[in-house]
Amino acid sequence: MKLRYDIKGLDCAHCAANLESEISEIEGVTSASVSFMTLKLEIEFEDDKKDVVLEKVMKLISDEELEVTLDE
Repeated sequence: MKLRYDIKGLDCAHCAANLESEISEIEGVTSASVSFMTLKLEIEFEDDKKDVVLEKVMKLISDEELEVTLDE
């Protein structure tokens, strides 16, 4: 499953790279991309791990004081 989000509050490309790295390390995530230029977050993950993955991703985003909205 793949989801895209608009992300607000990123301060720099380094912050985006750090967030991407942290999300990539979550069990069940197959790929993650955070773009400082477009302010987009794209996550691909195993369908059966959706709830756990999204809970951990939202925790990371909250801890970094960022805001995300689903990009439909």
